[in-house]
Amino acid sequence: MSRQGRRIRNQARELLKKEEALADPDLARPSLQKKKPKRDSFLVRYGRFQETNARSAYLVIPGEIEDLGEELQRLAESLGLEVCGKKILKSGRRITGATFIGQGTIDEIRKNLEGFEDPILIIDYKLSPGQTRNLENALKIPVLDRHTMILAIFKRNAKSGVAKLQVELAELQLLKSRLAGVWEGLSRQRGAAGGKSGRGLGETRLELDRRTLRGRIDIIRKRLLSAEKAFHTQSKSRSKFSRVALVGYTNAGKSSIMSLLTQSKVHVEDRLFATLDTTIRALEPQTDPKILISDTVGFVRDLPTELVASFKSTLLEATLSQLLLHVVDISDSRWREQVEVTQKTLEEIGAGEIPCIYVFNKVDLMESNQRIRAAEIRRYLGPVDFLLTSTLPSSDGKESIEALKEKIKAQLLEKDLKTLD
Repeated sequence: MSRQGRRIRNQARELLKKEEALADPDLARPSLQKKKPKRDSFLVRYGRFQETNARSAYLVIPGEIEDLGEELQRLAESLGLEVCGKKILKSGRRITGATFIGQGTIDEIRKNLEGFEDPILIIDYKLSPGQTRNLENALKIPVLDRHTMILAIFKRNAKSGVAKLQVELAELQLLKSRLAGVWEGLSRQRGAAGGKSGRGLGETRLELDRRTLRGRIDIIRKRLLSAEKAFHTQSKSRSKFSRVALVGYTNAGKSSIMSLLTQSKVHVEDRLFATLDTTIRALEPQTDPKILISDTVGFVRDLPTELVASFKSTLLEATLSQLLLHVVDISDSRWREQVEVTQKTLEEIGAGEIPCIYVFNKVDLMESNQRIRAAEIRRYLGPVDFLLTSTLPSSDGKESIEALKEKIKAQLLEKDLKTLD
């Protein structure tokens, strides 16, 4: 870089520090300037989800949502929040462009939140950056839409290094798609033309942010690509075994069924997205060749496409399986919608044509008679395989799991015979 280019770059950096100091006087303190900034510090400015002190959540649900907030409430509880109230919007209402909800609703929410310490507003809708910013300015509290809340849950539950990278990539991809809207109406220009240097005075704030995002995204993609190569290497070593993948809506009971099928200890928790990493165990009692059972991440309505793309390597296990066990929570009144969401997601990742056994779990929690519900399922699915199961340690529960094991063996044997023919 030429001397003039370095001088222009240094001038741009000094100007950036002055502008940030005006926005936040604390940044002007020498003691803070000496500290090396955190890797994601620049992202905080754009509302990327950070851990907050929020203890309670107020929910806003569009009237078109069938469950009227039951799932949204469970998502909020997965973040450790206590729901302090909810507002169900009228179906077919006119959406206010600037804030999504009207001034009357904003005033009502502000009044209902009086007396609650550190509340947060959660809206079951995908908001624009401008709508989020305007709502936060109007209510003086943090605001999450459906996508950022799901990302926050994934971030909270990510344990392995790969899972954390996948969540961060999804966050950055979502931020990248919304970045232009964040700076809408703000002054972006930093100075005059900057010559030939890569970061001249004329570079806009938006361009600087995009460059930083692209750099971090490239680094994460390279690391995930290495993890995907390692997965393929491990996958080749398992190619001599039969492979079965558990798929389904989040909290349908996949991990509980996995534990019973393989007689092993896996993480089981009555919480949405408790499992983010793929777990693989052998079916017990073992067969020759072995049958490997894998438990994958659960799906949910309006799962951000960025998450589906980021978790590609985790979901690969399902695409490489010879058989899918589609687990459905039959005690949930929205089980049909959950089946459709899972089927759509499987098609998106290229697993829509893999043979499938439907496992309708939690029959012990059903209010209706099993025969009635079985007939209802048959009318809905048509002539396809399905079983009613329970993971309770009762005789009926054990019998249902044994029946599932036999069904798996029979299905794989039939597939092998067809391959030989």
